Order: sequence, then structure tokens, then C-alpha cells
Amino acid sequence: MWLRPGEGEPWRLAFVLDTHDADTWVYRRDPRVRRPLHDLVWQEDGVPYLVPEVQLLFKSKTLRTKDEQDFEASLPALDDGQRDWLRAALELAHPGHPWLERLSGGVRLRR
Repeated sequence: MWLRPGEGEPWRLAFVLDTHDADTWVYRRDPRVRRPLHDLVWQEDGVPYLVPEVQLLFKSKTLRTKDEQDFEASLPALDDGQRDWLRAALELAHPGHPWLERLSGGVRLRR
């Protein structure tokens, strides 16, 4: 859901609405990709943010220039667990995705 002050104005706010199964988030593009709801958000100065590996998973679908730039900028900041999770999610939901070769790790999600 995108919000803006009025017609012709720039978009100011976006809300991502997703499904969940009890306490588990379900990736809308492939319900085999799941994650505990409590692991989806981190906070900085009291402001909640979607964890970067899940945001990158959403951005992985179309590979626009800005999404590729976000991946490149985020990759050095991801820890091993975040890289492993993103790699496993991409292998499951988007096999053969070009980001896979730049991610390391061998964790796999259940199929």
C-alpha cells in the first residue's frame, strides 16, 4: 500500500501487507519460504524496520537497477546468518537467481 499527500505528489509512505500462519510470516510469492514473525523486524531509535535479508528477497523479483544497487550496498553489511537465509530463500523461491552466486553459505529451507 502506497500513500501520498495528493494526486501528482511523490509517494511518501509504503506499507507491505503480508500473510502469516500463527507466529510465522509466509512469503506471498512462495509460501514455502517462512520465518518467525519476531525475526522480521529490527529497531533503531525506536523505529521498526524490516530486516534487510527479507527486504532483499522482495526486491529480488524484478531486478531493477535500484534493487541491484540496494543488494550491492547491503551485501557487505549482512552477517553470515542473514546471507545464509537469503541464499536459502532465493534457492527455494527463485532458483537460478543471479544473486545466488554472490551469496555464500549452505543453509537450506525445508521444501
